[in-house]
Amino acid sequence: MSASRFLRNASATLRINIGHTPLGRAATAAVVQTAIDDGLAKSYGYFGLGAVEDGVTSSQFSRLLDALQSGFVVDLEGLTFNFDGDLRPSTGSFKGLMNGRLKLGTPGAVHRALFLRDQAGFVLRKIEVIGTGVYTSGDIENHGLIWIDGSSDFDVVEAKASKGGPGNGIAVLSCDAFSIRSPQVRDLNYDLPVATDDVINGIRVNNCKQFSVTDPRVMDFTGKIAGSASKRFTRGLALAGNSRFTVIGGMNRNVDQGIDLTGSVGNRHFVIGNHVSYQNDTWGFKCANTAQEGSILGCTSILAGGAGFVISPASEPSIAAANETQNLRISDCRAINPGGSPAFGNWAGLAIIAGHNKPDYPQGIRVDHFTAIDDRGAGALMRYGAVNEIPHPGVVGFRRNTISGLESQGHTIAPQQGFHELSVRAIGEDVASIADSTWTSVDYSAPDIEDSSAMHNPASNADTVFIWEDGVYSIAGNVVFAPDPKGMRGARLQASGEVMAGSTELIAAIATAGTETSVQTSATIRLSAGRYIKLECFQNRGSALNIHRAASRLAVRKIAD
Repeated sequence: MSASRFLRNASATLRINIGHTPLGRAATAAVVQTAIDDGLAKSYGYFGLGAVEDGVTSSQFSRLLDALQSGFVVDLEGLTFNFDGDLRPSTGSFKGLMNGRLKLGTPGAVHRALFLRDQAGFVLRKIEVIGTGVYTSGDIENHGLIWIDGSSDFDVVEAKASKGGPGNGIAVLSCDAFSIRSPQVRDLNYDLPVATDDVINGIRVNNCKQFSVTDPRVMDFTGKIAGSASKRFTRGLALAGNSRFTVIGGMNRNVDQGIDLTGSVGNRHFVIGNHVSYQNDTWGFKCANTAQEGSILGCTSILAGGAGFVISPASEPSIAAANETQNLRISDCRAINPGGSPAFGNWAGLAIIAGHNKPDYPQGIRVDHFTAIDDRGAGALMRYGAVNEIPHPGVVGFRRNTISGLESQGHTIAPQQGFHELSVRAIGEDVASIADSTWTSVDYSAPDIEDSSAMHNPASNADTVFIWEDGVYSIAGNVVFAPDPKGMRGARLQASGEVMAGSTELIAAIATAGTETSVQTSATIRLSAGRYIKLECFQNRGSALNIHRAASRLAVRKIAD
């Protein structure tokens, strides 16, 4: 490595490389101007960083800070700088740093190692910030190796953060219009007497908009709580309060929660795509609190202790219903070998879990082409391929949680449970007397054969099936009459008091002694939300006649929007 560095003009961007000749700011400005005037790459010293080319001591810290505040991009050319204080360029002065390492010296001596606040239009390329690896204090609100706050229009390319403690590897807060490409965060750890939620975040992005994170790699977080080994409360990527963003590609490994979309002010209008989450103590992918209008596409979870994918409501009772988790799509994703965490018992490839404050949320979750596999044979832990814990409340306007195209292998209980299909099969019990020559609705008071969307209540309004959504419905019913050879038998369908056209069926009673008469009717009809369905029966033998309700059925299914 040469004993001097040079300043060069490259594509209208001046890169100031660290050298050894001590120059004051005025002299440096003159050197910079000379280089611009000449338009040539010449050897110039810059800021006099001392004679040690690798492992530069903290005595040069202030000169490095001056370089970062010069208005040019600083190229460290592979040098490693040891320092203890927060490296924080003044507002608006930072344009870039590349190709080097910043290494902390004294354990726990820094809150934010590289601290970029209120900057614009900068680049951070191939910079690694290395902690001490020994931490017994810290928190995610105040500590981080790379900390970017209140900035815009910047690029972070191949940045690395390692050996940090409680806090964040890379934290980006209240920023706009930026990209983070191929970041790597690894080997963060904590040793605390007591730990609560969210001790370590690999990459944390809060309250930002219009950004992309591409090919992130976050791995190997460890810790101790009161001396016992633990990965609890560590998150690979933690995203909260953001809008209009993408996270594409990359992987996380060996952390508690892989990707956590969270926050009391939630994430909106986002895409998470083609990311792999591996060996997570609880969740591979988590949409919690107030995640809305987002998609998770083509992602894979392997060995998540709770569920590969989990969607949950807000834990704070003050969150308004309009801000609760809702309207998410999970498509073409896979979960492999989930289960085993004591923190969550409904082990599944995907789980939509209920909260205590608003039992109707999350809602509007659409899952399609999902694969869940447990190939551990006799040691299989996955109970469901997918499970939804949110009951349909039986009201118009509720957005259902649905699943289609599920492939589940190796589950111990069922492929799926609890998803909302607009389909009901109601059945009666015992017998009922039907008056002569009177159309009478049929009660279906036995437990429904099928009803995951509260369309029918056997205990109340047992003759009624409710329609919660606009759409095209297929309806079929039958009524079984007691044996009697006299008169006609009939069945018809009614929608909110109106007889459905073409649904009335009238047949002669079967004359064979001891033989019941069964009448079937059906219709395919467009219905609006809020209407209701009844099946009515008729007989005119001259006096009352029983129907066999236990053999009678009414089935209603939505078949199209």
